[in-house]
Amino acid sequence: MNKVLSALFVSLSVCVGALLVGCTGPEGPAGTAGTPGIDGTDGTDGTNGINANESCTQCHTSSQLIASKQYQWETTLHSNGETWEAEGSNGSCIKCHNGAGFVFPLATKADSTEVMNNPTNANCYTCHQIHTTYSDSDWTLTTVAPVTAIIDPAIKFDFGKGNLCANCHQPRTLPIADVIAGKSTSASMVGTDSIKFTAKAARISGHYGAQVAVLAGVGAWIGSAWPAYTGENSHADNVTDGCVQCHMSNQQHSFEPKVVACLDCHAGAKSFDIDSAQTKFTALATELIDTLISRGIAKVDSAYPIGYSFNGAGKTFPIAVVGAYTNWQLVMWDGSRGVHNNAYATYLLEQSLAAVK
Repeated sequence: MNKVLSALFVSLSVCVGALLVGCTGPEGPAGTAGTPGIDGTDGTDGTNGINANESCTQCHTSSQLIASKQYQWETTLHSNGETWEAEGSNGSCIKCHNGAGFVFPLATKADSTEVMNNPTNANCYTCHQIHTTYSDSDWTLTTVAPVTAIIDPAIKFDFGKGNLCANCHQPRTLPIADVIAGKSTSASMVGTDSIKFTAKAARISGHYGAQVAVLAGVGAWIGSAWPAYTGENSHADNVTDGCVQCHMSNQQHSFEPKVVACLDCHAGAKSFDIDSAQTKFTALATELIDTLISRGIAKVDSAYPIGYSFNGAGKTFPIAVVGAYTNWQLVMWDGSRGVHNNAYATYLLEQSLAAVK
């Protein structure tokens, strides 16, 4: 009897529970929001920003100084030359033919693809640390560190502020040395004293930026029988900031040298032809190129910047002829008509001429 009552009690409990669950109604409306809590403690104030009126106006004033530099620069090949378009996306050339590539060379720039895909000319950002501190210290040059010569790591160029220019205005190869070492794809040695060019050889050159090499007195082919060079290198020794000191006197940005920059050392100078040095250089250079044309390695070419070009494809020449031609190119690509280092340029022209006559 007790077992029957227990079972009945359990069944009744389950039924009651089910009824209670099944009878639960819908949820009622939300109650009124409670009173907001007390605000937390304020955070620490951030660092004050830079006042543009105090920062930007250190450079951007009503003086038109920036405009004057810009207009001067726009007259130069750094601005309107075409090599940045032709070579600015070439991985081996961007350091000097792409304004951004000079500042961010491929070896250290993570987004080098962006730099190569968006070449630009050499501009303010190339040479100055523009918008780095947003103060007048942004005019600081991007680099003035001594420069290792591409043609020989043992050679160091150190011309003060001119080191900025030295990064690019230097030869890329030693043409004769490359041929002798078997590194040239356009020429090879024949025996020990002659060079043969392939039929497709277009040039033999150390590249075009020869200025710093001539200033330093390096980069030329020197014949084994030549007397040792003992000339004085007055500009390299006495011009503290190299290129900048003479080509940017009074900070002008056309990069055209002014005779006034010479007066501290050359009192009374009226032109760059001091002591007729340029006149003598031109006479020697003309005699040498005429001789090289008669030897068949060069030709008149008005389309070429220096007026003459290589004519030796498929031919064989004594090494002295090839060396004299590369020396002539070196001093001509320098562009100063002997001013940068007159003693060295004169030595190369005189000895080269004697070797090929």
